[in-house]
Amino acid sequence: MFLRLFLVITFLLPVIPPLNPKEKMEKTSRRIISEGDYKYEFYITTEEVPKYHLYRRYYWFKSNKINFSDGGSTGALLHGRYTKNYQSTILVEQGDFVFGLKDGQWKDWYNSGQIKQVLNWKNGLKNGDFLQYAEDGNITKAGSYDNGKKKGMWIDFAKGDTLYYQKGERVDSPAERKIKRQKTREEKGKFTERVGKFFRKIFPKKEGKKKKESNPIKQKETT
Repeated sequence: MFLRLFLVITFLLPVIPPLNPKEKMEKTSRRIISEGDYKYEFYITTEEVPKYHLYRRYYWFKSNKINFSDGGSTGALLHGRYTKNYQSTILVEQGDFVFGLKDGQWKDWYNSGQIKQVLNWKNGLKNGDFLQYAEDGNITKAGSYDNGKKKGMWIDFAKGDTLYYQKGERVDSPAERKIKRQKTREEKGKFTERVGKFFRKIFPKKEGKKKKESNPIKQKETT
């Protein structure tokens, strides 16, 4: 009797799945708002960020408005896919947020629907390839970023310029560096030659002592 009652109670109890301590529960919710000519669709999270990066821009939602600030927030952080449209449903901007920071590939469009630019982000910093387009679809600018700073070769197709960057600072191109190295070697050679002439003028070489000519031996005349 006792065994039967135990089995009935066990059967009626709800099954509770085991908790996984490694599983991170993200409290996200979807929002859709309109402002002027634009409509926004995005997700927010109520999770707390353990640490804010001082010089990175965070996007957050409060008072039915998307706000942004560097190094902190006072609302629910944007977290997940973000889409900005014209009211005509044409895309304006699209990308992903991770706890308020832009992350991954972001795209912008002209109101004609033509792609305007493609920019990559990583944890709130520009990181990776960048492409900019004209409304006719032609590329107008191309380059890349590393941790928020321009790096390598940047091409401005509209101006016909090619610039080089290192850690965000403008540097010479490989050809310019080669010319400068050659010029430095030539100037160094000319300087060495001038110094040599100067010292030769002050300290002229002494001529070796001429050997004394020996008097010819007079032969005695024999009688």
